[in-house]
Amino acid sequence: MTKKTYANPVLTGFHPDPSIIRVDEDYYMVNSTFQYFPAIVISHSKDLVNWKIIGHGITENDGLDLSGIKDSHGIWAPDISYHDGMFYIFATHRLNGPTVINGKKLIRRQIMMKSNRPEGPYSKPVFIDEGSGIDPSHFVDDDGRHYMLLSPGCTLFPLNDECTEIIGEPALIWEGTGRRAPEGPHLLRTNGYYYAILAEGAQATPTPSRPPVPSNCTVHMSRVRIIRF
Repeated sequence: MTKKTYANPVLTGFHPDPSIIRVDEDYYMVNSTFQYFPAIVISHSKDLVNWKIIGHGITENDGLDLSGIKDSHGIWAPDISYHDGMFYIFATHRLNGPTVINGKKLIRRQIMMKSNRPEGPYSKPVFIDEGSGIDPSHFVDDDGRHYMLLSPGCTLFPLNDECTEIIGEPALIWEGTGRRAPEGPHLLRTNGYYYAILAEGAQATPTPSRPPVPSNCTVHMSRVRIIRF
């Protein structure tokens, strides 16, 4: 057997918050782009090591205008998923500050776009305004029902079939282990179990009353057989 090696990071430079899926023999990745445009870079690989940019999730200003967005705001932590011939991208849009939209005071909005081609073009972003969560991900259960997960913890929101609207009450299915800043929730189902996954212990933003705390981020998993709303 030929021994193969590679050097980390496999992608240098500006590729934060990677989300990767495998469809057949191909891997696809999306990354945060914050205030930069075009938004949500999409890359392709055959081996998880060699990557090539193939498109962007948002390429038109009328889909989502990022002009005037402050540094490190904008598009956070996109998630790419695939179901029944369709690619979905969910992400958080961080606003510059509290903004009243449709009667709600929001600082973050969740967005969703989809395409039948991984490189796009993708549909215009649809806003799913649940409140103030972050790090959305997409889960489709065995019965075909769609859900959005958000932090804090693993909070599950039932969606309509088009993934454009919340259609029921959310359920906090796992709070995590109790460490700081549970985020990045994902849900998988295999062999009769649901597996909830999230990260904890991230760097807390220092304030005058809260000094910097060293980051000690780890990933945790929990499993159950039944999720009840």
